This record gives sequence, C-alpha cells and structure tokens, in this order.
Amino acid sequence: VDVPTIVISPSESSASMINGTDAVVPLRMTATPREAPPLHPEMAEAMRTFIACARSSDHTIAKEASTDIEAAMVAARQGDAKATQEQFHRWLTMARLWALSGGETDLSIQHWRHVMECQRKVD
Repeated sequence: VDVPTIVISPSESSASMINGTDAVVPLRMTATPREAPPLHPEMAEAMRTFIACARSSDHTIAKEASTDIEAAMVAARQGDAKATQEQFHRWLTMARLWALSGGETDLSIQHWRHVMECQRKVD
C-alpha cells in the first residue's frame, strides 16, 4: 500500500529519518509562536451550555432559503473537489449555530452567507 506521508522532525540534519524519501524540506520559524490566554472557567461553562442547548433545539429552514442553500452547495461541489458531504454538513451546522447564537431558530440565507464568508476568510 502506498500511503503519502509527511514526517516532521526537529533534526537539523539533512539526512532523512526514513529511507527512500522524495524530498527533505527544511522549515524555519519566521515568528515567535503565541500562546492563547487560558479560557476562564465560567466562559468555558457558558460555551458548553450553549452547545448543549443548541444540539437539542429545534430549527427550521425556510423553503426559499433551502432552495438557495441547495443551489450554493451544488455550485460549490462543481467548483471545488474539497466540497464533500461532510463539509456541507459542517457548513449547515455552523449556519444553524450562527442563527441560534442570535436567538433565531429559523436558518435563513443570511445565516448561510455569513458562514460562507467566514469560510472564504479561512481558506
């Protein structure tokens, strides 16, 4: 079985840890890593509560929003090989959570567009 693999090693040697590698690419930090400040326990609890409530809440998708979201998914699938069923599920979940964070149970096309804009910024 041929499994593509990337091995990252702290070794400064150009010798590979594994025989038969195709390439050795030395990496060097260009900035000092930052450590995130610790999350306050009360904030962590509030976030856990929100997620638990969101998981069990009811939600709806309006017919016109459903049609627009479906068209956007089809277009994404045609234009991007990364657009998998799992990715679509994640996008819908994010849009649902975005709606719920605003106290809305109806997922609208605006919620969907907001999530897609966030995704574009990440990509």
